[in-house]
Amino acid sequence: MDRFGHIDRPERLLTHRLMAIEAAALTGAMNVLRGRGILALPIHDSLIVPRSAVAHACGALDSSFSHFAKVRVRWTVDTGQPWPSSNSALPAHQEVL
Repeated sequence: MDRFGHIDRPERLLTHRLMAIEAAALTGAMNVLRGRGILALPIHDSLIVPRSAVAHACGALDSSFSHFAKVRVRWTVDTGQPWPSSNSALPAHQEVL
């Protein structure tokens, strides 16, 4: 970040760098899903996908954030309804990148 000191203070540029990393990770996940024929719509820091594609989306997000941000992320799934019942966990998913 110091090499961009002529543009602005590094602490101000860090926010923009983090947003760029997040954007790359979300775009990467969307590209993987599109390759599988799954529509993913971005909204803020999340993706909206069909209920049938939740496991694929989780795998794509995991892989994409690992690749672009070099971190494992925590996420939650909000289906608006219990899935498939209020006592069931999400199905296991596979890495897709």
